[in-house]
Amino acid sequence: MAIIIQCHKCSTVLELDDGFRGGVCRCSRCGTLLQVPVEAGHVASASRRASPEAGPSTTGRPAAPDSDNITTGSGIGSGMRRPAAPPAGSGAFAGSGAFSRPPSAPDRAGGESRSPVTHAARATTPVSRAASVPHKQRWLSLDPLVFWSLVAVALLFLVAVGLVIWQIMGQQSRRRATSPYTSSSVHPSGNGTHAPSGPLFLGIPLTGDKIIFSLDGSSANINSFSYVTQGVQEAVATLAPDQQFRVAIWRDKGLALLPAQGWLRRSEVKALHPILHRLRNAMSYGSNNTLKSMLASLALGGNQVIFVTAKFQMPKNLVSAMEAKRSPGQRLDVISVDGERQELQKLAQQCDGQFHKYTVSELNSMTAANAGD
Repeated sequence: MAIIIQCHKCSTVLELDDGFRGGVCRCSRCGTLLQVPVEAGHVASASRRASPEAGPSTTGRPAAPDSDNITTGSGIGSGMRRPAAPPAGSGAFAGSGAFSRPPSAPDRAGGESRSPVTHAARATTPVSRAASVPHKQRWLSLDPLVFWSLVAVALLFLVAVGLVIWQIMGQQSRRRATSPYTSSSVHPSGNGTHAPSGPLFLGIPLTGDKIIFSLDGSSANINSFSYVTQGVQEAVATLAPDQQFRVAIWRDKGLALLPAQGWLRRSEVKALHPILHRLRNAMSYGSNNTLKSMLASLALGGNQVIFVTAKFQMPKNLVSAMEAKRSPGQRLDVISVDGERQELQKLAQQCDGQFHKYTVSELNSMTAANAGD
């Protein structure tokens, strides 16, 4: 007759053979040692207590204790069996009582020898172990949504880095390839047409026979003056053989002229080199009278005058005063470097010229290609 007891620790219901009667057994789930009742009255009462919970609980048979450990007269009582030694083994089920094979006890009914480990005990522990494996795997792996989110972020980062590198390389290549005399740097003129091809000074076509480069030499132009003088040198090198030029630098006491007397052509190499050397070493400093300097530049007699200034304020009567002193057919062009726009643009439009406005960095990029020449 089978004996049914319940583990007092994990409440697992165990079904035992008669061979365990009066001894001890080990719970197949938690390994707790349990005492098995001897008399039938205890067996019946144990069955009644365990029967309400037998349905939802897992039924298993514990491993039988070793036969060589059975002693009499122990503290537990006569015929008490000592617990079986932990079984040898390896793997996830090492030490589990479900797979231990103690010596079989004789069956009272048939006298046959059989193992106290039943099929229910074999199935109990492996199921509980297998249920814990996916839990460990979830801790060791990433959620698919999190994984693909990280992959997307990494791809976006690589694309952003690639775009930044491409932008930087494109700017450098455009800076090397773009000359200040190409059509890309030419702004539309006052009547909406583009300047014709030919010699240029910072995007302004050089069409006159006698050209005056009128440069603001005050401290307002200190950040861009070296780029402007570099542009003049590059423009002179592209002049036609019959074109002449002079450079007028605005000073507080009047204009500083290069050359001091007469005009220069590109072919006059001996006289041209000292003038360009002085122009390269010229500095902007102090203050000057804007209207006075511009009127003095008109009086030099050139048929094309190009004004370059960085001032933020212009005289209110600038346009009317310049138109009154301008010679018939005299062309006036204006370049503003981070300065005033409205009055200077109006002056260029009414005097058959062009108005360009640049930043210091734009002038730097326009003259950087030939800065070492």
